[in-house]
Amino acid sequence: MNIPVKVAELSEELTTEILKQIDDLPKPALIHCGVGMRASAIALMNVATRQGMTPEQAFEKAGQIGFDCSANPQMKEFFKNYVEKHSQSK
Repeated sequence: MNIPVKVAELSEELTTEILKQIDDLPKPALIHCGVGMRASAIALMNVATRQGMTPEQAFEKAGQIGFDCSANPQMKEFFKNYVEKHSQSK
């Protein structure tokens, strides 16, 4: 499956569709992009929303794996808002 993602065009609806597609893929799944920013953010949003994390917990997890959420403020804000709205309660 190939779903092109541009940060400037990322929407709640597109992200929800991508995360649904990830849920339906056989595991392990490879998620990739040119420099890893979009792929890392999408993978972390999947983990955070499915595990009921807060945005702060997701940012902490990101830091533990070496992902700098501050590298793209637009993506960080989208990430925070999406996780806040869609995180499933434990």
